[in-house]
Amino acid sequence: MTTAESENTPPHGATRADWMLLLGLGVGVWLAPDVGLGPYQAVNPQSVARIVLVVLGIGAAGYYAQRALGQRHGLLVAGFAAGFVSSSATIASMGLRAKADPSTRNAAVAGALASSIATVVFYSIIIAAVDVALVARLALPLGLASLAAVAATAAFARVGSGGEGDAPTGRAFQWLPALLVGGASVVLAIIGAALGEEFGGSSMVLVSGVAGLVDAHATSASVATLHHTGQLDSQSAMLAVVVALSVNTVTKIVMAWLSRDRGYALRLSGGVVAIALAAWLGLGIALA
Repeated sequence: MTTAESENTPPHGATRADWMLLLGLGVGVWLAPDVGLGPYQAVNPQSVARIVLVVLGIGAAGYYAQRALGQRHGLLVAGFAAGFVSSSATIASMGLRAKADPSTRNAAVAGALASSIATVVFYSIIIAAVDVALVARLALPLGLASLAAVAATAAFARVGSGGEGDAPTGRAFQWLPALLVGGASVVLAIIGAALGEEFGGSSMVLVSGVAGLVDAHATSASVATLHHTGQLDSQSAMLAVVVALSVNTVTKIVMAWLSRDRGYALRLSGGVVAIALAAWLGLGIALA
């Protein structure tokens, strides 16, 4: 690439403004107060800034990994990379690919399940960014869920027929989704704190279950924030995270069946249910 070309704004990837905004956000994380503010003191400015920064960073990492390796490794790498942005959307797109070309069905299932590996990793990173103590307590549930996801992915990748993944399009830094996750975590934290003051910590489990149908990432972030500020006990926080992960499984199954490929949907459903059951097994052992 020539100097003139490099100075032009690329059609995809990241602009200079993106990097400057990211740097500003990083400074904001460093300067933001690590205290509870707002309604019920449930809004932690530093936690919110860190959540947005993590979502941006992981999304960009997935973008560039897919751009560099997606064409070589096909659906598997594409699914894993896209899973950092939206596992449910990845599952839907892989299902459409399987419907269009049934010979790639097992490879598409492997790519879709690889997105669930990314999901569990993403949960862990988001929680750790807010509360390291909580992610340590969740090591067994999230660890077993990860192992189940890897095993299921490997099983279908082994019998898959391959297939080439599409090169990524759009921007590397998805600012709107990142801000929405940060904003949703604030709203859920306030709701959880309000319900917690009224009914006790177990109410956050209900909030997590409802919110997990849409976005378990924001739910996990808000749970971690409440635990970090001492407004949610460890047992309730662990249960809320696993409930969010499990309920989000319903969304993934629905997305799989929307492809109208029965073979793909059945395979994918079995895989994601196994991941959820592994998380519950880990939780049961951890709380025993």
